[in-house]
Amino acid sequence: MLKPTDKLELELGGRYNLRTFDEADIAQYDNAFIEAALSWEATDQLELTASVTRSLKEPSASSALVRDSTEYAAGIIWTPNGKWTVDLSGSHERKEEIGGDEIEFENGVEAGVSYDVTNYLTMFGKISHDWSRETDTSTGETAKSANTGFKVGMTTSFEG
Repeated sequence: MLKPTDKLELELGGRYNLRTFDEADIAQYDNAFIEAALSWEATDQLELTASVTRSLKEPSASSALVRDSTEYAAGIIWTPNGKWTVDLSGSHERKEEIGGDEIEFENGVEAGVSYDVTNYLTMFGKISHDWSRETDTSTGETAKSANTGFKVGMTTSFEG
């Protein structure tokens, strides 16, 4: 991790993914990728973050294939005073089946606000929207989906 100033943090790493399969048409798959994450406290009230990662995602169904996934994410955290925090984040992920024909793009945005009622109690609210597109490259068929969610709640900490 590089930290040229107290306000800037840069994390760089390399990832090598290796996966073996019991399939006749694909016995092994590997890739290498540079991963990075950046966090910059632009002011005492504003922080910016960004990252890129690549990994192999295991299937969620027994008939699905492992996917090679690259994800990009960014966020802004604004704390106008000691009590309020506002955050906004977004992400884009590309997942491609290994040995298959499907490519999926997932996108998401989230906005939240929180208020520190006391040193031990925080109230919060969040709204998120996700959407995706999955394409079968052999047939050209495309499936799309979208989801919007709301969440309100509180968190507390217990210190001794």
